[in-house]
Amino acid sequence: MQTCVMFFPHTVKYIMVEKKIEDDAEQLDKSSESVMIEKRVCEVANSCATKYEELIVIDAKEVELTEDNLNDLLSKKVYSVMLSMPTIKQDTTQEPAKEDENLPEPIDLMGVIEQKLSKIIYGNGTPLNPSPNSLADIHKKVNESGQILPSIYTPRNPLSKASALTILFSKFCQNIGYVAPQPPLPQYLVIFDINKSNIVLPIIEDLEEKVVYYGFFRSADPEKPKLLCKDPELLATYGMEKVGKEAKLVLSVLMDDNDKSLLRFVDVGPIYVSPDQEVGIDDAIKFFPHDYDEMDGEVKLWLAQQEVRDEEDTNIEGEVEEGVLEEENPPPDQQQEPEQPTIVG
Repeated sequence: MQTCVMFFPHTVKYIMVEKKIEDDAEQLDKSSESVMIEKRVCEVANSCATKYEELIVIDAKEVELTEDNLNDLLSKKVYSVMLSMPTIKQDTTQEPAKEDENLPEPIDLMGVIEQKLSKIIYGNGTPLNPSPNSLADIHKKVNESGQILPSIYTPRNPLSKASALTILFSKFCQNIGYVAPQPPLPQYLVIFDINKSNIVLPIIEDLEEKVVYYGFFRSADPEKPKLLCKDPELLATYGMEKVGKEAKLVLSVLMDDNDKSLLRFVDVGPIYVSPDQEVGIDDAIKFFPHDYDEMDGEVKLWLAQQEVRDEEDTNIEGEVEEGVLEEENPPPDQQQEPEQPTIVG
């Protein structure tokens, strides 16, 4: 429900202003000198605030970034704002739902607020290449060396959002009991042609603890991965004519001592292996994103469609049979009277 926006140090200015007298404070003598205080001003933040639409600002603060969290902005403060989607309150005047009542499924909000705010900040672009006339584009700066300095940052997915909130709003995270996940372990991405599955799958089963994820994909394009399925039995059900020769078996293997696990896969002859474990992490994220466990894939969707069609065919057959029976046995009021025999006297 929450995300944040960070404004880089060059967008923040400090001015001296006269301190306002609190409503409940005693009136100071007119002859007293006014008290000046320092006030933070961030015009970029003010500009963004008018674009947040229904999002609500729930916190704003300065954070001093250190060597532990961001080397590029060492010992400089950034101004960050935390936003939330509106809380939907239930109507307490209605009677509680019964246990046997068909309740609607809860709405999956994963990634919704990140996408919404990313659209407001970057348009259809990215942090380093925002869309023309987007907030990030309008407020970017160019230094004396001609380098473009971003002024605004907002996380674009739940994983990076969680990391940002952990650094920028640590107390909030502590209060809700959030525990930051550990960084991904060093790993390699390995890709095989589909025709080597019979050789690779037994190795995967043997090295189950070393294989993070594996799955069958329509192609090996990391920018447009299309999951077929995660289960080889489903692949057989689908049929190789539908799978096609271009399909790939993709897996992510943890780094171990001397990379013994990786070498067993390399001996089979993959078409791609990550050059090192850091690249392997980036490769793995493209094929196995944060919601991979919830992804169904093309084969499961096809099976679901087949079940719907089979059910529709069954219903149609039942209606046809019922119609035939009705014709064979019309209602009593429509049955014809049997012909009376003619008596010839």
